[in-house]
Amino acid sequence: MRQIVGGILLLLLLLPACLTGSAADKTLLTNVPCPPPCWQGITPGVTNVQEALSVVRTLPFVDPNSVTFGRDGWDDSMVSLHWTDKGFNGAGDIRARRSDGIVVEIMLTLPTPIRLGEIVHVQGNPTLVRVKLNADGPPSGTFAYPDKGVILEALTVPRASTMGKALISRNSRVTHADYFSPMALNQMYIVLRGWKEADVAQLVERFQPWPGLDGEVDIR
Repeated sequence: MRQIVGGILLLLLLLPACLTGSAADKTLLTNVPCPPPCWQGITPGVTNVQEALSVVRTLPFVDPNSVTFGRDGWDDSMVSLHWTDKGFNGAGDIRARRSDGIVVEIMLTLPTPIRLGEIVHVQGNPTLVRVKLNADGPPSGTFAYPDKGVILEALTVPRASTMGKALISRNSRVTHADYFSPMALNQMYIVLRGWKEADVAQLVERFQPWPGLDGEVDIR
């Protein structure tokens, strides 16, 4: 009897890992069911938010009880669909225009960080990269594919041996992915985030050309 109880407890402990492992979203590594900027059959600029809501509710890694739909926290002209993954290790937001319900952006917190090198192997090289210094931790990185409509975020990017530079390590863990209709980086921040042109110009200037995996870039 004691062995049975112990086995049940072990299964309960392993269940969250199973849900965020085998069932977790791995589309950046497979392009299944569709390549970016499409995600799980939802395409920014094409899919209606009600269709997106139906898709999200059926995804095996999403907690169906966590799905909410309402006003967008950034822009009153938008609506937002939010969910958390089973095991609370990942989450997502889908933003859509209030006027016609068309999805404009998909923002994901990945349940299990994916190595940058693995993504580059499947998606090819990003066009632009920015590494910034954080006051409370190591540098973080942003990797942009404007032509694909994808931006990736890595919370930790190692410093290079050269002063003031960061190493674009293939082992950097990507924790966030944003999908949008392919457009220039400055347009994305203006159209989707509502930034002022002057602020966007300053931000975009901090991006640098992709140096290749294991290359170095300035920390800006």
